[in-house]
Amino acid sequence: SYNTISNETLNISFDRGNCYISDDLSVYSHGEHLMVQYKDNEAFQLEYDVSDFCVYENKIYFISGTGGLYYNDPSLLNPKSVLIKYPREECISSIMMCGGYCYYIGDGSKRSNYNPGLYRYSFDSDQSELIKQEDILSLNQRDDTLYFATNSGIYAADETGCKKISGIKTEELYIFGDEWIY
Repeated sequence: SYNTISNETLNISFDRGNCYISDDLSVYSHGEHLMVQYKDNEAFQLEYDVSDFCVYENKIYFISGTGGLYYNDPSLLNPKSVLIKYPREECISSIMMCGGYCYYIGDGSKRSNYNPGLYRYSFDSDQSELIKQEDILSLNQRDDTLYFATNSGIYAADETGCKKISGIKTEELYIFGDEWIY
């Protein structure tokens, strides 16, 4: 009803605007760290500083300030996180989980002749592969497909490969329903 006032139980201050909110989980930036609130439990701070994060299958995946890829299971209510990979050859700026892979933007490495690109890390094989060698402007996902924008257009990547779907340059990708990408 529009005529009632209720108590607000979610009292969050966003330092950098990076957040995830669902019925059971709230994850938000607090300085260089992440605060995690699982269900009605008290919020706790993850032990490492975080440069980027995403939530996938009820786990928090993040890149630490030193470049390691970690995950935290918030249902354990423990600030300690598990190291997945420390890719010393790559400086990772952004991650997104999609289709059982961790896609990440690398700023250039020895392996890619110091050119930036989009990489895909497989948890099964513990290997990374280059998907597209170009400056990546934006990432988004729908179902098991990752969409990304570059200066040369918009691409879709999944476990079968990568294909260009538009020659339009865009800074950000927004997906609405099953048909529209902006």
